Amino acid sequence: MKNFMKITKFHNDKGYSLIELVVVIAIMIAVVGVITPMLYNGPSNKTKQDVETFNSMIGKNSVNSMAKQNRALELGYDSTKNFYYVATGTLTTTGGAGSLNYTFTPDETRTFAEKDTVQYCYYSTHEPAHSGEYLKHTEAGSLMTLDPGQKMYFRLDKTKGNFKPVIITSSTGSPIVDEGANEYVKYVYFNYEEKATRGCRLYKDTGKHDVFKE
Repeated sequence: MKNFMKITKFHNDKGYSLIELVVVIAIMIAVVGVITPMLYNGPSNKTKQDVETFNSMIGKNSVNSMAKQNRALELGYDSTKNFYYVATGTLTTTGGAGSLNYTFTPDETRTFAEKDTVQYCYYSTHEPAHSGEYLKHTEAGSLMTLDPGQKMYFRLDKTKGNFKPVIITSSTGSPIVDEGANEYVKYVYFNYEEKATRGCRLYKDTGKHDVFKE
């Protein structure tokens, strides 16, 4: 019995083997590789997440529009929480000429980075040459910022599959730009503190959309 205890003690005191050390180091490297991107969420990562969110919600709105009437995507600013958001839901019109109002009922809402600024550019105010390149937000002829209190609505024509003219309202739902203006948004930009910008391009005639990085 004494000899067995001595042998056991000797075995436990010899430490880790080389293989065990290699395995532990490999695990630590893998863990650091996973955690590091989560700890560092710089401007580029923030705009990447935001434009992917917007792109995903446009796609979801397109699918919903094919199945239901009055579907829309709302892009706006939450002044109580200081961030922009995007939501899918139902857009209804109330009132008549001179007293028109839009009411939106959301069913899913996603938020963007707190320090992001959302800007956009119309088709009618700037149409770049078809060079295969995206228009940078600093080159836009009539670039506008979606102001707090304004809400922008994107809708899809379910019979044709193309985008309908954009609607922009005040916080009360009264139209600033309605479909009668026949305006289409071509670019939506997510600009994080002027340090990183990504955008989404909308094709009005086909209802398609894609994203890009400046």
